[in-house]
Amino acid sequence: MKTTKHIFKFLSLFIGLTLIVSCSSSDDLDDSPLSTKDSYYEITIDGTKYENNTVSTSSATIVKGTDQESQRSFYTIFAYVEDEEVKVNAFPVKIDGELKPFGRSEDENSAVVVTLNNKVYTSKSGAITIKKDAPYSTVNSGTDQVGKTETLLEFSGTFIDSNEVEVSISGTLYVAKKVDF
Repeated sequence: MKTTKHIFKFLSLFIGLTLIVSCSSSDDLDDSPLSTKDSYYEITIDGTKYENNTVSTSSATIVKGTDQESQRSFYTIFAYVEDEEVKVNAFPVKIDGELKPFGRSEDENSAVVVTLNNKVYTSKSGAITIKKDAPYSTVNSGTDQVGKTETLLEFSGTFIDSNEVEVSISGTLYVAKKVDF
């Protein structure tokens, strides 16, 4: 749909604005207890747990605004954490305030992609929950907003690998607020 294209247009815009956003600093102090933690993930794939409590490679970006054609509001987060063994990309999507479930249709859906030792699992059905979302270093672009966010996401559902084999995956993903020195 047009809204999905609009969301990805703004994600592309974010890449261009990354330098501007990362160079800006925020003097706001966040007293959230999560702000003192490192980014982390906890993933369970068919009963086997993988976790890392000190992930050094992580990022979370928000894009929110209104689709000009449909006049529907959208809000999405692009979050990822990564280490040598596991990479998790999460894309929760809200349309008109409604958090979308996982799906594989042409409609707007949330998604999670888990890579374990170069094997990729893509969400097929299930749900994602935004437990915490604290935007910072945001840039307004007209009526839309792009920026970084501290986020805590939980998800579970049925995922498929490249051979269309279904597996059960659940997890928690936390991206800490980046502190500029």
